[in-house]
Amino acid sequence: MGAIKGKEKTPTHVVAHRINTLFKAIISGVVLDAFKLREIAVINKWDVSERSLTSYRKKAQEKFQEHADINIKEEIGIAKARYQFLYNQCVMNKQYKVAVSAQKEICVLLGLNSPNKHEVTGKDGQSLLEGLSTDDILNMM
Repeated sequence: MGAIKGKEKTPTHVVAHRINTLFKAIISGVVLDAFKLREIAVINKWDVSERSLTSYRKKAQEKFQEHADINIKEEIGIAKARYQFLYNQCVMNKQYKVAVSAQKEICVLLGLNSPNKHEVTGKDGQSLLEGLSTDDILNMM
């Protein structure tokens, strides 16, 4: 399948730019219906068919799937390496308070910190909701 007779095939970098334009439009909240696609094409002076615009939109939407596919181990490794670098720089520069903060973040990232404790009772050990009417409780929701 080639280009339309008498028309050259659009260069790959131009197609990629058009897809990125639509990707950014989706991110900014634009709903890419047929009318909006045509409007964007006219504004950007793209001489393309409806079929091409639909293909560009589909490829822009597929980019979201690419962004959603993450490797958790790799991302944790990158974050840990960044915190470790920050920690090392702080120790070398004798910024110990910041170094401790970086180490705390490493612990949080790796799940080594103790869980946060939340008070679910009042100071006397009584329920925080004691003494409140049903209407008061419903108004808090």
